[in-house]
Amino acid sequence: MVDQQINSDESNGGVLDPVAKSEFFANYWEKQPLHIARSVENPFEKLISVSAIEGLLSTNELYYPSIQLSHAGQSIPSADYTNEQNKIISARVVDGYRRGNTIVMTHVHKLHQELMDLCRSVQRDFMMRCQTNVYLSPPGNQGFNPHFDTHDVFILQVNGRKTFNFYSGGSRFPTSADSFNSDVHKIGSQTESIALSAGDTLYIPRGFTHDAVASNDEPSLHITLGVYPILMHELLQEMVHIGISSDVDLRKSISQALWMSAEPPKQTVQKLSAILQKNINGDVMNVALSRLRDSVALDANKDCHHCIQVMDNQALQLNSVVNVNHESILQIERIGNVLKLRTFGSIVEFQDPFCASVEWLVEQSKCNVESIPELDSNQRFALLEKLREYNVISLY
Repeated sequence: MVDQQINSDESNGGVLDPVAKSEFFANYWEKQPLHIARSVENPFEKLISVSAIEGLLSTNELYYPSIQLSHAGQSIPSADYTNEQNKIISARVVDGYRRGNTIVMTHVHKLHQELMDLCRSVQRDFMMRCQTNVYLSPPGNQGFNPHFDTHDVFILQVNGRKTFNFYSGGSRFPTSADSFNSDVHKIGSQTESIALSAGDTLYIPRGFTHDAVASNDEPSLHITLGVYPILMHELLQEMVHIGISSDVDLRKSISQALWMSAEPPKQTVQKLSAILQKNINGDVMNVALSRLRDSVALDANKDCHHCIQVMDNQALQLNSVVNVNHESILQIERIGNVLKLRTFGSIVEFQDPFCASVEWLVEQSKCNVESIPELDSNQRFALLEKLREYNVISLY
């Protein structure tokens, strides 16, 4: 475990601040936990609150398992707080909390704008899928027994204090198919313990066994930000899928000799190695990476302002000034004469002569329509209307 103490004036309110992203991925990602302690400023108190949770419970039609109750590491039967259709009965959830149970809310970013904005910020910075769960624990309560997660998580302590305990054992780089099972995965001895205070961040790599207990003197509210990177086997699978369309050897059946023998013949292993070597190269990898980035963009939390721009009928003029909405841009990638502009939930492709103009435009904060290079007036209007449709630009 690594602790990093910071002063409030060094933090800009981000999940990792003041740790640089390059430092984080070089020294901590998938390697070891990281605790960032913030002594004064709390950048997370604006993201969610107890009153906001009460509002979500009282104004939304929620169903199990989006809301769960847990106590002393054991799940409370859902029948205690749902009806026959698994609909959450809010009053019973609140009553369960008063009796000492932890409230667990999953995918809260789909209901709460501040957490949606947090997810979109992390997606833009990491280019990874992510989600948020929220945990509200009474004093002294332990929501879950020791376990490990199959994805990396950032614990964002909003209010109160919570102690995270780490144990030996765990699993090395588990996938979603390798979920924690107490009958299979044995918990080792405690290796570390760290108390989070309001405003702290704790990064926990997947596979690290841990549990958490709220302090005895006050409730604890924290956000678990889960991130889901693309794994190496997913890249390899995508590369093989690409090869299937062009390499007939990948479409042939397994030979009968291989299928029926107890030991693969040496020549078959050599042939398979040659097929893989032919299909696993830099060019295929670049195509596969681009496809995987597309999938992440299409799954990203869609821009909530998209429909507003579509309904805006204000006409563009040559002397119009446009804002570039950088918060709507997930990633931009040039592949030959094609430019991919990835937004949240969409992919927009451009070809020459528009590529250079789009690249120039996304480097601006605002500009005049007539200042866009490489294009004539009609092309500028066509480009801006397309970008406006995806909320990449708006009129100043």
